[in-house]
Amino acid sequence: MNQESPVINASSNADTVVKASVSHAVFLGALTNLFHWFQEAVAGYEATADMDQKLAELAEVIKADPDMPERLQLEWSAYTRTLQSAYQNFGRDVVHKLGFDEPAQVRNFALSVARGAFEQTRLRSRNLLIDRIEGALAAR
Repeated sequence: MNQESPVINASSNADTVVKASVSHAVFLGALTNLFHWFQEAVAGYEATADMDQKLAELAEVIKADPDMPERLQLEWSAYTRTLQSAYQNFGRDVVHKLGFDEPAQVRNFALSVARGAFEQTRLRSRNLLIDRIEGALAAR
């Protein structure tokens, strides 16, 4: 029986856990950064901030992690599409529905959509991290 095998396996498992944790931290940082940007962007009565620039900046952060799981990349795409839609709708609604809705209602709706997407995406990314850690530990 080879005595080095468990050591190598434990090292490999630890490496997997570290990489998963780092990728999760990078993903969560970008996710949180975009959510805070969104909160500030809808604070006024116009959607004038450049969301495309912010998305490009954060997409580079996600792409820079060589160990970023495809699942988190897909989660990022879904999250950004949701926030883009909410931001575009905020810009449209605050201008066209101003006479019908209070600006605060329009803003609160956009924030509610963004917050829901943030919480769900964060939860799914945490579950993926837990699954990866449990998988690495089960392989011991």
